[in-house]
Amino acid sequence: MGVISTVEIVPWMENPEFQNELKLDSQGDSIQFEKKRNLEANSELIAEIDRIDSAFTSLYYQGLNCLRTLKEKFPTDRGDQYDFDPEKTYILDLTEPTNREKEAKLSTLLQWISKKTIDDIYDENTNFLYGDKRAIECVKEMEKRGIDSVHFREIDACKKVRDQTIPIRPLFQHYCLPELARILP
Repeated sequence: MGVISTVEIVPWMENPEFQNELKLDSQGDSIQFEKKRNLEANSELIAEIDRIDSAFTSLYYQGLNCLRTLKEKFPTDRGDQYDFDPEKTYILDLTEPTNREKEAKLSTLLQWISKKTIDDIYDENTNFLYGDKRAIECVKEMEKRGIDSVHFREIDACKKVRDQTIPIRPLFQHYCLPELARILP
């Protein structure tokens, strides 16, 4: 029984078995090189589209859960003794729970984490996939023209896709799922 002491990391496109399956193993053939380059670049773009879509979906559900938890844990409109005063209730910053300066008022969170905020995330994702950014159209056009025959830079629908970044909402990262820090008298 041996111990692994080193690992060689090789891009999947350099794997001879993979190249053999795709008939990309010809050395010196410029057409084969271009097919390999196109396949690699297009595959990376498709993987990035998937990562961005997954990030939007995750953020959307994180927002829904956060809003639901805010309303369930910190009711403000029942009209009884168990209501929380949004101006006197502070929520813990989950990334720095001992830092009182990072606590947020419940009123601030209810203003920034709302049904509209969450719907905006969904709409932004839809726009990325089907609207202005046209990610789905980009992938379909690659498939139609041959994923190894055309580079994504040659497809009009793919031009805006590369500009999209993974969405980040620091407020969600810091305060969701919300935990009570303190209530002022």
